[in-house]
Amino acid sequence: MNRTLLLIAPLFLVAGCGDKPKGESAEISAEPSAAPTPEAHDIKLSAGKWQASSELVSMDIEGLPPELAKANIGQKTSFESCVTQAQADKPASDFFTNAKNTACQPQSYSMAGGKLNAVMTCEDKSTPGKMTLTIDGLYTPTSYDITSTMETTGGPTGGNMKVTAKTQGKRIGDCDAAPAKAG
Repeated sequence: MNRTLLLIAPLFLVAGCGDKPKGESAEISAEPSAAPTPEAHDIKLSAGKWQASSELVSMDIEGLPPELAKANIGQKTSFESCVTQAQADKPASDFFTNAKNTACQPQSYSMAGGKLNAVMTCEDKSTPGKMTLTIDGLYTPTSYDITSTMETTGGPTGGNMKVTAKTQGKRIGDCDAAPAKAG
């Protein structure tokens, strides 16, 4: 595989990373004058075992031959996670992608009424450059469907790049029981 693609692969999974800003609610209204119904604000994710699949939908990278970028469109990655009730009540944005090795700082983060919108600046030690991540999508207590776009300046090819992925997740049951301790 091309070295550039090896550097980009982690970005494909980055549909979200880091936590919400400390001390802020996930319910940040985009329209301060709007008074959403209590039901709209009360949509929370369910605790349990979640499964997600992410698909690369577009890739525009300076210096990368278009045929190579086109060959990677449609690549899919799957992951699972166990979500506790506390995590379901206030999910960290990395829940939506499994991006554990990228440090992101939210610039805006809104998760209310079944809609998720976020803009973050991110840093990944294995990928040079300034990264901006935008997440837009919908969620229910047992599913989510988001589109994330990572834009990088000064990336692995020395130029700019824009990678977009579509991620869908669903609750698939209860978390596996922890193994009993031998004693």
